[in-house]
Amino acid sequence: MASQGEMLIELESLGLVKPRLNFLNDRQEINNLIENIKQEYLKEYKAIYNE
Repeated sequence: MASQGEMLIELESLGLVKPRLNFLNDRQEINNLIENIKQEYLKEYKAIYNE
């Protein structure tokens, strides 16, 4: 599993600007956020380019 630093870098690469995390954020929650953002980008890409 990726470290928290690696996950922050990935979130920044997905368009989030310096996301702030606190003790309430766990790794699974961050991973879910990353995966959800990727799925939305993929869905949008497919909608635009598969027409």
